[in-house]
Amino acid sequence: MQKAVESNSHTKRFGQIHTQPYSFLVTQLVSSPKHWQAEIEGVYIESGWLDISVQDQTYHLKAGNFMFIPEGVIHSYLKKADDGVVHVLKFLQEHVIKHTFANDTKTAISRMYKNYFIAESLPAMGEIVHQIQEADFGDYNECYLCSKLTELTSYFLRYPSLVVMEKSRGNEDTSNSLRSTFDFIHEHIRDGITLEALANHLGFSVCYCSRYIKKKTGMTFVEYVNASRISEAETLLLETNDNITEIAYATGFSSVQTFNRVFKQIRNINPTEYRKKRKGKK
Repeated sequence: MQKAVESNSHTKRFGQIHTQPYSFLVTQLVSSPKHWQAEIEGVYIESGWLDISVQDQTYHLKAGNFMFIPEGVIHSYLKKADDGVVHVLKFLQEHVIKHTFANDTKTAISRMYKNYFIAESLPAMGEIVHQIQEADFGDYNECYLCSKLTELTSYFLRYPSLVVMEKSRGNEDTSNSLRSTFDFIHEHIRDGITLEALANHLGFSVCYCSRYIKKKTGMTFVEYVNASRISEAETLLLETNDNITEIAYATGFSSVQTFNRVFKQIRNINPTEYRKKRKGKK
């Protein structure tokens, strides 16, 4: 799920559809450590279940549930059913708020996506997710995807009883330092990133930077970097035909042996078996 966008073009890579000036992401879920994003992030549980942490509170989602998380809110995907299918959508409010809409409609949409919420679904809403994921309109994907996201949004507005939980984002720390931390790590995830380099980037001492990462993510620096690399590797294992060696080096590991060891340590299965097991279910 890389974020490099070619200027004035529409590209599709690893399930990510890039459009100018915005981007959509539609893909099946892989686990992830704590992170934040500049877009609204939604998940749809097609089958199975998912445990997700938002602002350090865990929520258990079941088949048919949607959950939407506003931009800038820290969250992580914890556990999902082994045979579960979970779809992720990322988009901006600009994708669903049109300048021709009535002011009341614009306000209602903005208010809805300002907080995070869990909702049940109607059969037609799951079908919309599939239509978004399977979109193949070439240069006109942006037009089609915006219309489908707007259609999905209209269901939540028309049937407010579908929303079973809604919470304010509160005053979570999304300071420049925290955002810079996540951004720097993920921008350099394929490099030999070090705690010293991150501390220098943030203007922190190495000791303070280490404590800061632990406090904000619940992991040590090395644990967070490894978890992020394994999350990236999962995507490559499922969405490409790259071999294990290529994926190991593409995700910043110094050797295949280290990659295999860390992957098994985190996922309790080696990369080859993971790919075979997950792809066999598709």
